[in-house]
Amino acid sequence: MNTEIKCLPYLKLVGETYIFVGAFKDPVRKGFLVEKDFDEKKYPQLILPIESILDDNYFVNSHGILEECEPFCKHCGAKKFSRKGYNWRLLYLEDGTPIKVKVKRYKCKKCKKKFQVEFTEYWGKFCNYSNKIKNRARKLLYHGWKSLRNLGNDLETLLDFNMSHESVRKALKKEEGLYWLNEELELSGYYGYDTQWVRIEGKWIFRLELFDIINNMPVACLISKEETSEIIYDFIDISIPLKHRKAIITDLKEDYEKVMTKLGFAHQHCTFHLIKNMTANFKPKITEELDKYEAEIRNNGSKISESKIKKMRKKKKEEINDEIKIYMELFYELFHQQSFDKAKRYIELLKFELKNFPEMMQEYLNKNFFPVYRKFLIFLEKPFIGKLDSTNNKLENYFGNTLDKHTKRIYRTPEGIFDYIMARKDGWIENQKKVLTN
Repeated sequence: MNTEIKCLPYLKLVGETYIFVGAFKDPVRKGFLVEKDFDEKKYPQLILPIESILDDNYFVNSHGILEECEPFCKHCGAKKFSRKGYNWRLLYLEDGTPIKVKVKRYKCKKCKKKFQVEFTEYWGKFCNYSNKIKNRARKLLYHGWKSLRNLGNDLETLLDFNMSHESVRKALKKEEGLYWLNEELELSGYYGYDTQWVRIEGKWIFRLELFDIINNMPVACLISKEETSEIIYDFIDISIPLKHRKAIITDLKEDYEKVMTKLGFAHQHCTFHLIKNMTANFKPKITEELDKYEAEIRNNGSKISESKIKKMRKKKKEEINDEIKIYMELFYELFHQQSFDKAKRYIELLKFELKNFPEMMQEYLNKNFFPVYRKFLIFLEKPFIGKLDSTNNKLENYFGNTLDKHTKRIYRTPEGIFDYIMARKDGWIENQKKVLTN
């Protein structure tokens, strides 16, 4: 049986036999010892942590060279080859210990290209740093942004070896392309969808995100140069199987309604965005009303100082805002009803009392809300009550925790911002799992 230790150059085989398979770093000379200058008296025989590199796919031959159990050409996939000696490969173990191992070299008889043993499960191709070390680099981004150089400095402090900022950048790259899907998540059927806009080098790019509101977990992410109906449809279609589509929440963008209906979702419009849209709609009308009020004061004929006019305008604005706030609270009480039938009765009450509302609210509700009010009350219908939310706040919270406004301005490439989102996403998932276990 193999005895595990965290550095090498020897593998202990059955029968107490030691075979030289690599070299380790000499702390005195700061170079790598090789077989010819290895002094067993000065440096005791060390044992390769074979389980950290080798599994059922690899073995060590009688010359101490690591081989694959079933070699195949890494270029064309052929299994006919000839053996061509070995190469030394430098690897860093999880704790930062540098080692050199002998890996078998082959030549393919079909495509005539050379290839060698790779440990892609533990070390990436052409990478000396183990996947566990790269995961440490990602974990340093779990709770906030850091520059690549600072990440390298942190790794040097933790592991006592220097990792260049370019190596750190490559270590952060976990997903190929600009699309990620949470394949481990058991989908609930209830989702939030939204898009985050990011300006990079003067051009807008779009972060499309799907979020499971029952599990409070991200489902999928895509960085795209455009946000068309076709792209949104394809993104959701490949991310969520048809059998897991029950209901989805979005903001009030008009294109979303057709897309979500075509995909087979019950489509809930976010009530937070409704209030936000109403407030934005009122602002120019409040300004217009204040301008009229100020004009009446000036045309009154009496001499009033500019400072007093400003105070009167400010007081009038406060009165208008206070009145709107009261009626907005009455309106928003609609979304606190306990059933769809109660919400419908409250709608009738609002229509009856509408004449008492501020004129700008009457106009907005008659034009933009009452004709489509059912779209904002899907969450109160029997199949969805208690499962679907009235707002997309859970996804908005996830956006804020994985890509805040300050960090959006830092990145200069879609790939860089995607890698950062993926690191923060891993931190989010880890924290949610802790919450569930506690």
